[in-house]
Amino acid sequence: MKFRKRLIVEAVQFQAGKTLDSKFIGTGDRVIYTEEGNVIIETLAGAQRGHRPMLARPGDWIIRDVRGGLYSMKSEIFEASYEAVEEEK
Repeated sequence: MKFRKRLIVEAVQFQAGKTLDSKFIGTGDRVIYTEEGNVIIETLAGAQRGHRPMLARPGDWIIRDVRGGLYSMKSEIFEASYEAVEEEK
């Protein structure tokens, strides 16, 4: 059997030297910027499900899932998995 993802997610591409929009991060979530230019993502939703903090490197996409948690995904995988959609007005 084959399957297609059928959900719409919010995502931003992490860029070195830039900070993530606090509105995107959300309350209860934490991002830690490292000296190496990466970001560590700790989410309340992830912690409640027993997930460890995730590392995002420049170029990676940071996605808010349907349950509200943040996670990172390599650019190649993101681009193969998602396509842009028009936002509702």
